[in-house]
Amino acid sequence: MSFLPFSLSSLEYYLYHWAYFPSIFPHPCSLISLLVLFTIGLALMFKGNYSWNVIFGALGAYFGFIMGHYITTVVPIAPFPSLLAYVAGAVLGAILLIFLVRVFLSLGISYLAYMAVQTLFPGHIVTGGIVLLAVFLVAFILYRKIVTGIAAVIGAFIVWFTVMNFGVPTLTAQVLAAIMFALGLFIQINGKSSSREKRKGIRPFDQDTKWE
Repeated sequence: MSFLPFSLSSLEYYLYHWAYFPSIFPHPCSLISLLVLFTIGLALMFKGNYSWNVIFGALGAYFGFIMGHYITTVVPIAPFPSLLAYVAGAVLGAILLIFLVRVFLSLGISYLAYMAVQTLFPGHIVTGGIVLLAVFLVAFILYRKIVTGIAAVIGAFIVWFTVMNFGVPTLTAQVLAAIMFALGLFIQINGKSSSREKRKGIRPFDQDTKWE
């Protein structure tokens, strides 16, 4: 599990340089950057799946927009306006990246399971392959639930980072992030359970027996 601290330390590095870059900007700009990061952290903790898709959808739309612009400079599309290629690239980029993130996240989890099998049972390649495929399918199906947990962890880390950079002591920032992490997960899980119960409680009009 050594990849987790490395990933979090890398995330802290990029967050720090994003919040305080460039250094020639006045201090209020850094405060605005921290507020934006704090908002993103809250969104990831309390609206994990939605925020996750929005973030990667926005990134995919950006790269798709750039690709659409590049295509219009290489391939002539005279009958159609260039803006149409930009919009199409942005939409396709958003959809594609959201799907690829789902695939690669499932592959990453299944690869960890494969490595665990190889560690416990060296040389069992067939068994490891079966486990890899099974875990991939399960992770792909349960993707939304997995993302909820991952997004909550990342969001709690971002909240801890921003609160600490606002001048709050490290221990206090950690406690606050942990409380908000637990609260966010509770709200998301409880909200999903409530919505499922409401859907089950709704009966078609012709099956409503209160008029009988």
